[in-house]
Amino acid sequence: PLSTRYMQSFHFAISLFFGEHTLLPRTFEEWLFVSVTLAVTFTLQIWFVSFITTAMTHLEIISTERSSKFAALNRFMADNSVPREVALKVERNAKHALAEQERNVPESKIDLLKVISDPMMTELHYEIHMPNLRLHPFFRLHEIDDPPGARKCCHSAVSLFPVGKHDVVFLATESAHNSFYGPRMLFVLDGEMEYHRPETHPEVVPPERWISEGAMWVAEWVHAGTLRAASESRLLALDVHKFQEIAKESPQTRASTYAVGFVDMLNSMEEEVTDLMVYNKETAELLESVYREDFISMRSDFDVKYGLRKSEEEVTNVKSSIVSLAEHVVLHRLSRASRAGMEMEGRRGSTWSLIPRSLTLSSVTATTSLGGALFAKKSTGASAASTGMHLEVVPVVSEATEESK
Repeated sequence: PLSTRYMQSFHFAISLFFGEHTLLPRTFEEWLFVSVTLAVTFTLQIWFVSFITTAMTHLEIISTERSSKFAALNRFMADNSVPREVALKVERNAKHALAEQERNVPESKIDLLKVISDPMMTELHYEIHMPNLRLHPFFRLHEIDDPPGARKCCHSAVSLFPVGKHDVVFLATESAHNSFYGPRMLFVLDGEMEYHRPETHPEVVPPERWISEGAMWVAEWVHAGTLRAASESRLLALDVHKFQEIAKESPQTRASTYAVGFVDMLNSMEEEVTDLMVYNKETAELLESVYREDFISMRSDFDVKYGLRKSEEEVTNVKSSIVSLAEHVVLHRLSRASRAGMEMEGRRGSTWSLIPRSLTLSSVTATTSLGGALFAKKSTGASAASTGMHLEVVPVVSEATEESK
C-alpha cells in the first residue's frame, strides 16, 4: 500500500541520523545521498553536544564564582562580627550590584570601547547621556547655546551609578562637597528615591526628576534634606567641578548669567529652600530673561510638560465640559419655569408651550479663562529670605560672569 511505502521512506530518513541502514542503497545516487546525510548528521551531532557541554560548563563556572564570592563575603561578615541586619543589607546590595551589571553592562567592562578614539567616544557619550540631561530646561537651552560644551560635558562630566534600596545618597545639613558622591547634580533614571526634610513628610522622587541643582550654582551648597533610595534605582550624576571647568572655557555660553539669576531667585524665595527644585513660574521667567528667543520658542512645551499650562486638548475638553454644564443648567431652569408657567396658565384655562431648545441656547454663551496656572501650595519654613541667610554664586561661575561683562 502507498501508506506503507511512505512510512518506510520516513523510517529510512530518520534512521540515517543515527547511522543505521534499514534499506541498503542500490544506485550511485542513493549511495551519494546516504553518504552526504551521514556526514552532515555526524557534524550536527558533534556541534550540538559540544554546544550543550560548553553552555553547562560556563553556567557552572559562573555559579561557582558567584557562590565563592558570597561565601567569602559571609566569612568576612562573620569574622568581623557584623550584626545580622547589616550583613543582610550588604548581601542584598551586592546582589543588586551584580544584577545591575548583568542588565546594564558598565562601560569599563567593554574592552573594545577602550580602543575607540576620543572623538568617537565623545559622540557616543553625547548620544547616551544628552537625552537624560534634556529633562532639565537649562541643559536643553545650554545645548543650543554651546554645542561643543554640551558634548564635552556628556563625555567627561557625566557618570551612571546604581543605588540599592535604603542606600543614603546624602544627609540633611551635609555640605555637597563633603557628601559621599561629592558635589553633583543628580537625575533619577530608574526606580524611586525618597527625599525627607526635617519636620516634613517624605517626598517620593520618581524618574525624570533632577535633584540638588543648587550644588551647580551655589558656592557652599548645604543639603536641606536626606536622600535615600526607596527602591533599587539608577542615577545619572553630573560632576559640578568638571561642568564648571567646561563652561569656563566657553566664552559664548550664558551659563554664568543663569547662575547669577538662580542664586538671586533662591535669595528672594519665601518658601523653604529644598534640593528638589522644579520647573515653575519663577524658573520660566529666569530662563526667558537669560535665553530670550531660544526659550520663548519652546516655553509652551515646557509649560505643558511640567503642568504650568494645560495642553490644547485639555483646554478643549474643559471648554466642552463647561458648555455642556451651562446647557444642562439652562435646560433645567427652563424646565422648572415651564412647569410653573403651565400650572399658572392651567389655572387660567389657557395653554403653555415650551421654548424650543435651539432658540434658548442660541442666546447662551459660556466663557472660561484658562490662561492662569494652578500651583500646589508650598509649606513655609526656614527660607533664605526669612532667616537672613544670603547665598553666593559659586566662585568659578562668578569669574566667568565678570569676564563676560
